[in-house]
Amino acid sequence: MNATNRFHDRAVLVVEDEYLIAMDMAYAIEELGASVVGPMSSASEALDFLADGGAHIDVALLDVNLGSHTAFDIADKLHELDVPVVFVTGYDSSSIPEQYRAVLRCEKPVEQADLRRVLERSMRGLDGYAVPVEPSKPTELRTE
Repeated sequence: MNATNRFHDRAVLVVEDEYLIAMDMAYAIEELGASVVGPMSSASEALDFLADGGAHIDVALLDVNLGSHTAFDIADKLHELDVPVVFVTGYDSSSIPEQYRAVLRCEKPVEQADLRRVLERSMRGLDGYAVPVEPSKPTELRTE
């Protein structure tokens, strides 16, 4: 990682219930130069962490389907805390409730290049952070 890395000093919360996917995302985030908060594998674990005041978070990557629960309660809490959220999902936009359709989405399987783009886009405006965002394939990154 070089000193001008745009992800340096950024913290990314990962909530993903599939262990291998969580580890892959965590590794990719660290390779980009950001630190990982978690990964956490359940809605209750993430909500407890947020209720306790947890660590500083710049952006959160949330798997929409966390076993028998969804990540929407987590997204609501993060919204209250002014933390940008990205949904990571294998589902299309029709499975996302209307009130969450504007949330940035990254489709599984997540590649490091897609992760970089979605993190850049979600971090726009944080502490003056602004970078050009490369266009991506509509099936890889959605902003509906």
